[in-house]
Amino acid sequence: MMERSAFLRNLGSFIVKTDQSLKAIAEKLGWNAKKLADEETLVCPYNSGHRVPIRRSEVHEERCRLRSMGIDPDVEMSVKLEGSEFFYQKSKQVVTIKTG
Repeated sequence: MMERSAFLRNLGSFIVKTDQSLKAIAEKLGWNAKKLADEETLVCPYNSGHRVPIRRSEVHEERCRLRSMGIDPDVEMSVKLEGSEFFYQKSKQVVTIKTG
């Protein structure tokens, strides 16, 4: 029984510290709980675990779409691909044959 009491005390302490840390981070970002709670959100069509503010949904969905295809949206492609080659660049089953 003592182990459970100690665990619950530690858990309570962890929750309080985590809450304080999150509030400090939100404050630095200029966020607050009311603003976040009042903002309308959408569920991302590519990852149902993402709740996205409507004002950011277009940008978020494009980035998530790229990630769903295995493309890192933060890394610019060094070689500009032409035509449909872009869609097959990560496929191991498709071999590009250059003609001419």
